[in-house]
Amino acid sequence: MTIMDKRNEFSVLADNQLEALGALLRHVPESEVETMISRIPSANHIFLGGCGRSRLVAEWFAVRLAQMARNVHVVGSATCPPALAGDLFLAISCSGDTQTTVAMARTAQQAGAFVIGITARKDSMLGSLSDATVLIPSQLAEIKAITAIVIGPSNNALFEQAALMLFDSVIPLLLTRLRMTVENMRENHTNLE
Repeated sequence: MTIMDKRNEFSVLADNQLEALGALLRHVPESEVETMISRIPSANHIFLGGCGRSRLVAEWFAVRLAQMARNVHVVGSATCPPALAGDLFLAISCSGDTQTTVAMARTAQQAGAFVIGITARKDSMLGSLSDATVLIPSQLAEIKAITAIVIGPSNNALFEQAALMLFDSVIPLLLTRLRMTVENMRENHTNLE
């Protein structure tokens, strides 16, 4: 196999992943995304939580929210304050049954925070206890059928990629609602790197 053959194989896989990602994101209910977007500007604190790769996605979105001057925290960091009434908790779990994430969501809800579960399964523990959900249905047969490499029982890798893309796609909408610009985000970028 030559280098060109390997590049072509990679290109085919990358194109396939992008196709599956686009198809999956078209299945995300816009009304659920709107619920999430509408809660962010008025939340006192925004907490994001997840485990493994879902936590990495949470950290990604937390950076963007911080750059929009939101009071945002990733659960598990040493400087994370307690959740209270008026706060928003975004819990990310593909299966919706990750015990640690479900426990975080339950604690936040008991403290009075509004909980939004971002999950592939509404019938999960997270889906059941959340005040609202954003469904990223990566386990759908039609989505799995067009995905060249299905990783995890709920197509976990595609879920996490879709969650990342979903969060980045709402940034322009949030900027408009917050009457901010990309330049404002640049001004809020850390200067300690």
